[in-house]
Amino acid sequence: MDEHNQRDQQPSSEGGRFNEPAGGSEQTEPSVSRGNTSDEHSDTLLGVLAYLSILFLVPLLLAKDSSFAQYHAKQGAALFVVQFVTMMIMVVPVIGWIIGFLVWILWIILAFIGIMNALQGKRKPLPFTGELAKHF
Repeated sequence: MDEHNQRDQQPSSEGGRFNEPAGGSEQTEPSVSRGNTSDEHSDTLLGVLAYLSILFLVPLLLAKDSSFAQYHAKQGAALFVVQFVTMMIMVVPVIGWIIGFLVWILWIILAFIGIMNALQGKRKPLPFTGELAKHF
């Protein structure tokens, strides 16, 4: 085995088998690995709360030391901005109601995706609003 392959392969904890070489498979950001199960459950709960409208403030203010909760709070904040703008658009009669209703349906779908990501311990940006969250 040449020197390059030896550096890329690291022994795993399973009976001396080797993991795949670094850079071998494409992944999104890694799943969250938190030590304490109590902390894990509270981080997950806070991650879910982040996608429920104004409740994104709960993890944003209460879990400043949790990068997982902060990530989902920022995603939830971006989603809240979209929700707020949608409410402003819905003030316009007829056309605003139609556009607002369609964006509201999209908001529910995005909130569901975010909640599922939080429950699975993933840090995956939401479609459409994920880039906006990077500015918070």
